[in-house]
Amino acid sequence: MMAVWLAAAAPLVSAQSGGVVGMQIEEGVRIFLGGGYVLRESPRFGALEAGEREELVVRLQGGRAHVMLAACDQDCDDIDLVLRDSRGNVVASDLLDDDLPVLNYTPKVEAEYRVSVIMVNCSIEPCGYGLAVMLTEE
Repeated sequence: MMAVWLAAAAPLVSAQSGGVVGMQIEEGVRIFLGGGYVLRESPRFGALEAGEREELVVRLQGGRAHVMLAACDQDCDDIDLVLRDSRGNVVASDLLDDDLPVLNYTPKVEAEYRVSVIMVNCSIEPCGYGLAVMLTEE
């Protein structure tokens, strides 16, 4: 059985873990929680310079819709997400010129995937980012 991290009245993301980015992630997550999604795990945070990327491994459950939501700090105006399967094939991407990318993907089977967080533009480096992974409730 999968453990789901969810607090009813408490903040979803503490200010220490993400600051401005944490608040943006929390706002986005709340929208999806109201639409039948639950957090797969605690949001992840990091920092990148313009042109850098970070690869994160996520385990997705087969047959359930997943949403990956990212946000970056006030010094960033473009961050992208690319989701790859175990063979390196791109299965979903958000390469729009924005600072709140969203991926939607429903895998057929449970497996590990790689999410690339790509910092396209960052005016004062490094720029902070956050990533939340959600899936539909059982």
